[in-house]
Formats: sequence, structure tokens, C-alpha cells
Amino acid sequence: MQWIPSGQPWEIQFQIAWPDGTYRSVVSCARAHIASDGTVLRWFGVISDQTTG
Repeated sequence: MQWIPSGQPWEIQFQIAWPDGTYRSVVSCARAHIASDGTVLRWFGVISDQTTG
């Protein structure tokens, strides 16, 4: 988790198993809100279901 203090945006794709046994493809990405002095104030992110059909 070295990216946390760096403030660099990130994105990752993975699968999640649902209770019914199916798998969903998701993408997670986040961007930092950075102060004028360069410190990371907070992160904003989203996880989005990419499964089709």
C-alpha cells in the first residue's frame, strides 16, 4: 500500500464472488485530494461493476 502517501492515482480490476455463486468483474479506482503543500488530504474512489450480460 505504498501508493497511499504518494498521492498517485490507481486503478485495479478484479472479480467478486456473490452469495449465489456467480462472479462479477469490477474495477476500483481512486484519486487523492492533495493540499497546496503536497500532502494528501483524503482519497476519493469508486468501485464499478463491469460485468456485461
